Amino acid sequence: MQWLHHLAAAGGPDDASTVAFTAWIAELSDMVAAGRVERSEWSSAWKLFNLRLLPQAMSTRAFLKSHGYAGDFEIIDAIYTQRKAADLKQHRWDDYFHAQAAPRAVRNRKSYFQRMATNAGVTATRLGDCAPRILNVASGPGRDMMEWLTDNPGAPVRFDCVELDANAIAYASELCSKHLDRIQFHRANALRFHPKDSYHLVWSSGLFDYLGDSLFVRLLRRLLSHTLPGGEVVVGNFGSYNPSRAYMELLGDWNLIHRGPEHLRELALEAGAAEGDITIGREPACVNLFLHVRKPRTSA
Repeated sequence: MQWLHHLAAAGGPDDASTVAFTAWIAELSDMVAAGRVERSEWSSAWKLFNLRLLPQAMSTRAFLKSHGYAGDFEIIDAIYTQRKAADLKQHRWDDYFHAQAAPRAVRNRKSYFQRMATNAGVTATRLGDCAPRILNVASGPGRDMMEWLTDNPGAPVRFDCVELDANAIAYASELCSKHLDRIQFHRANALRFHPKDSYHLVWSSGLFDYLGDSLFVRLLRRLLSHTLPGGEVVVGNFGSYNPSRAYMELLGDWNLIHRGPEHLRELALEAGAAEGDITIGREPACVNLFLHVRKPRTSA
């Protein structure tokens, strides 16, 4: 903590101290794992440090969870837009945050979604439908949709969005205010939501890596039941390779269930998918994986 205060007095991690800060995080992670530092003791010290010296920084906002849960819609949108504190003295801390592999992967998955939305139009055409229908599960801030709809003003698409947080729905509704003729929000728990329609694309980028295996399989099976033959479900999950994991967990109290490609395949098979209908995608940082499950055109 003395070194951390010294780093704060110097204005935060810069080009010269970034490597040392990253090594410091790794050492802290090892000490916590070995029981040499109690995680609760560290959390108390880090919270006090943040409140005193970095009240506006991204790492502080992630750690304090103003909406009561990790990875809330405001944090995700701040990552999308690479938002920084109003206080210039905290900018180095935010630069470090946004440069990490995990925030880069989150920004990449927005682009991944937008490609999937375009592909859904191709799927709809192939199936003889006039307009693609997309179910966005745990839709968050809605910036991915807003940007795609802005770039595709004439696309006859329909988005159904499932989101439990009413504040997230209000935020996304405002952000997407020019496109609400093509978006409908449903405030519901994704595990209990029963859509009345079926979809060319079912997308969920940031929910499944908070679910244990049994809930993962249960929800995937349900989403497949609401996918049109020839359509697909695409589920994001952080992979086993995540260089930011110690930073996320110790400085952001942001804990995910990381899964490798084979684990995702096993869960898809358990949910009823056929081996030949499963593929695994990756965003450019290779941190966020995407489980693709195609719904067969004909079923037995």
